[in-house]
Amino acid sequence: MVSVRASSFTGVLLQEDRAQKVSLWLNAKHGQDALPLIFIWCRMYDYPPPPQTEYHFSLNLASIVKLPPNPENNVSYKDLQCSEQDRANIEEIISTIAVNSKFSLLLKQAHLRNIGAQINHVHPLKFLTVATSSPQMKGFLAVILDDYFKRNGFFADGLFPSLTREADKGKLRIYLPDFAVETGASQEALDPYFQSRDWEGLIRFLIQ
Repeated sequence: MVSVRASSFTGVLLQEDRAQKVSLWLNAKHGQDALPLIFIWCRMYDYPPPPQTEYHFSLNLASIVKLPPNPENNVSYKDLQCSEQDRANIEEIISTIAVNSKFSLLLKQAHLRNIGAQINHVHPLKFLTVATSSPQMKGFLAVILDDYFKRNGFFADGLFPSLTREADKGKLRIYLPDFAVETGASQEALDPYFQSRDWEGLIRFLIQ
């Protein structure tokens, strides 16, 4: 009996007992003439499988929202721009990222970038205020946070650096009291997140 070790070929796994049964069947049917057939069969199934195709989509969620620029002079929190159209655009961006797959987002990338370009003037705290303004929006944020790709693309590489840049310029903590009022959270509860710059923790706190 010819011992045959089966391995994967084009994604199909063959067990050793099946390989042995095939070799026995070929021997019984063809006798000595079976040896070339068994050799060919062994070569075919022992041949290394073709490399798996990997699809890498060029989708950078961080490029969708670039926050801010903001004016160099300090302005009051109530004077930070965030119109009704800005709010609608923010809601569309977040909901679209939350409910769509990676492939779908690739197809919508140009549209999302166009919307994102329209809110470049919005301060990141104003962005967060809109993003946490309703249970539905909080749910969308939770979905994004729980998805590794979306969280890293949209938050870690997009919104979080924007918050850090504003903190470096001293344009974040000065708005903490008003931000607390607008989000309905206490300043005391928010302050540790601002001090440690734990932006993911801040968002998780706001959506709980």
